[in-house]
Amino acid sequence: MLSKNNTLLSVLPSRQLEIVGQQYLLNIIDRRDTVPNGWRFQLQNKREGGLVPGGFKLRLATESRGSLSEAEAVATKAQQRLYIDVVLQPETTVVWEIEPLPDNYQREILIF
Repeated sequence: MLSKNNTLLSVLPSRQLEIVGQQYLLNIIDRRDTVPNGWRFQLQNKREGGLVPGGFKLRLATESRGSLSEAEAVATKAQQRLYIDVVLQPETTVVWEIEPLPDNYQREILIF
């Protein structure tokens, strides 16, 4: 939900995803208290103590004022979280993708 100032309110997007038979959470975490316009896109296994397997990829494509950029995090081994920290100016468009693709994946376009 966006306010008039294009800032997220207290409810931040979170997605429950099924990937290769396991449940994961993709969270968007507000980091603006430590980094101006900072956000973290984070994937983690939903099961307590569960890991993100090696080989998983989290990819972000952003567009702001006509400028395109991409960022990618790759789990080289099993780990607790896979994340990308980004600085997003107002009206930045973000598309996220995970490999392997989650079941029933549909591309989302988020505007900050």
